[in-house]
Amino acid sequence: MSRRWIPIEGKFTYTSDESNPIIFNGRKVQSVSEVAQYEPIVSSGALISDTRITNGTVSARVTFSEEDEQPEFGFIFGYQATNPPSFYIARLGAMDVRQSMYGIRQLTKADLTSELEWRSYAEGGDPDNLDKTEPYDLAVEILGSRVRFLVNGIAVIQTDVPERIHEGNVGIWCRGSGQINVTNFSVQPKEPKAFVVMKFGEPFDTFYKAVIEPICRDEMGIEPIRIDKKPGPGQIIADIMQEIAESSVVIAEITATDNPNVFFEVGYAHALRKPTILIARSDTALPFDVSSFRVIFYDDTIGGKKSIEENLLRHLEAVMGKRQHTTDTKVA
Repeated sequence: MSRRWIPIEGKFTYTSDESNPIIFNGRKVQSVSEVAQYEPIVSSGALISDTRITNGTVSARVTFSEEDEQPEFGFIFGYQATNPPSFYIARLGAMDVRQSMYGIRQLTKADLTSELEWRSYAEGGDPDNLDKTEPYDLAVEILGSRVRFLVNGIAVIQTDVPERIHEGNVGIWCRGSGQINVTNFSVQPKEPKAFVVMKFGEPFDTFYKAVIEPICRDEMGIEPIRIDKKPGPGQIIADIMQEIAESSVVIAEITATDNPNVFFEVGYAHALRKPTILIARSDTALPFDVSSFRVIFYDDTIGGKKSIEENLLRHLEAVMGKRQHTTDTKVA
């Protein structure tokens, strides 16, 4: 397939033909320094594609120049064309000796009045171990707020960023004084997930099958996940924490106020700053700790079904932005 690119910074050689490599043409530049009048540094670059994803995997094979002292390559994801732009990167290499070999970070502003800054979420590895004589097969997996960076098929670093990663463009980030060669660039989108918190058994199972599941799957293209539907061995609490972290949104039916598991899962979702939609029957007396939150109330009637379907869909659209797709989506 063809992919279109736009350089935001730096000098790149590229075409829309996926079989051709992308080459970052790094060089040494001069920068004003507080220590000396001029200090030699190396150039950096950001190349953004027209492919946008919420969840999925971005991968490529990367080769560094052996003459480059401290090269760096990273996958850009969640790129937002704000002023200034904001994005995440999962990187290999180090800008300087103070950094680790691997890192996941975000270029953002704390608020409208602050300066643009790098916010680090995870670091690891000794930068002296970077091998510039062999290519690296790199990949970043984005699932909800969980980010996993793989080097040669091995997960070297993982973190949960403190918010859901919104749909955004993917691209590459490079820094160095020589060429960085990128081949086999690939994007594999994955269907976003909604983790569903509720009491198991009737009438909640029927409510899930009649309302939550079709709204998520058919109307929004989101995969609904209930922990009792997940097969395989393992600790349930660990599975719950993983599924919440890897979900883009949490839907919690909290009518059964005597069920502590439901409120534990809601609390964990809030701790991860996960968008959470609360639902309850209209006759539910909510606990004090929850009563201040926005809750979608519904009547357990035929007319109430249509109302809750419309409200749930509206709230999901507010969180997710629009119907999600599992194909390679692009900017029009």
